Amino acid sequence: MQAVRLGTFNPKSVRVSGATSRKAVSHVAATIVASGRVDPTKNSTGKTDIRIIRQAKTYREEDPPVKHQKALPPAVFRHVLSIADTTREKATADLLSGALFYGCRSCEYSLVPKKERKTRPLRVKDIEFRNGATVIPHDDPNIFHAETVVAKFGPQKGGVYEDEIPMDNTNDPTLNPNIIWGRIITRIRSYPGFSPNWPVYTFYDPSTARFNPIKNTDIQRAIKSSVSALGRDTLGFGPDDVGTHSVRSSLAMQLYLQKVPNTTIMLIGRWRSDAFLSYIEKQCREFTRGMSELMLSLNSFYHLPTEPQNTTSSRNDDATPRRHTHHTSDRRAAHFIHFGRLNALRSRSLA
Repeated sequence: MQAVRLGTFNPKSVRVSGATSRKAVSHVAATIVASGRVDPTKNSTGKTDIRIIRQAKTYREEDPPVKHQKALPPAVFRHVLSIADTTREKATADLLSGALFYGCRSCEYSLVPKKERKTRPLRVKDIEFRNGATVIPHDDPNIFHAETVVAKFGPQKGGVYEDEIPMDNTNDPTLNPNIIWGRIITRIRSYPGFSPNWPVYTFYDPSTARFNPIKNTDIQRAIKSSVSALGRDTLGFGPDDVGTHSVRSSLAMQLYLQKVPNTTIMLIGRWRSDAFLSYIEKQCREFTRGMSELMLSLNSFYHLPTEPQNTTSSRNDDATPRRHTHHTSDRRAAHFIHFGRLNALRSRSLA
């Protein structure tokens, strides 16, 4: 584990985090177990060896705190859409804003290096427009007036193989999922040789007559550019604090601030645990808005006593016979004695 942490097996000798080194050891152990041999990380009782536990704990204490990319307010996405000038910039802005409503990972709507891909990217045929139970074909202009847009996700990082997430029309002139995804689908369908299996990041440049997919670097550039333009005084953070993962953070934060139940956020963002809570920015001013006033809304509260209170004086206790209250165990014992005596009486009568 120490060798992995120091980057001994890495061509660039890059030091990795404690969590990564511990995960590498787990993968090696799993391979050994799969070959029919004993797990080397376990002791004789089947538990993780204490030395590994202590070493992993030391690494966690040495590592700097994990720095999550900041959540973006809707104003950033509106700005990205408003400043888009070229055809490619507009396509990038649409993909970024469309991904917000589903908390997409960058690999689900943009081209990423192969080693970073953890799930199948969304394809044109994975986007469905609906009015109630009626599916609107992609070649129907009414897709821009659809009530609902459904994104169908394929195999995902969390081991889920199919997931369909619907999002309703917002009636917002800028951030409206059916309008944004309608533009994306209409644009891709206009390309030569179109196939519904094409990923949504497909982009064709008519000036060069070549396909040049929209990459995660394009998405990152658009985010950083708008954050820089809006400024730290407005947002409270700068371009160095954001990236492509900010899209998932944004979904979690925006819904959380609107008091949406955690389980609903998990289902929309396709989280299989409450891991999304790590994206919630506690230092956000809106996070505790109204809390101080809420704390004072109840001026007083009464604690019920945890033990029975003695309302008589000690003198009265000495003069008056005490009335004992039997606990459950005492009552069970009394019943036991009762039936024991009953059996004894029956035995005597039979004798």
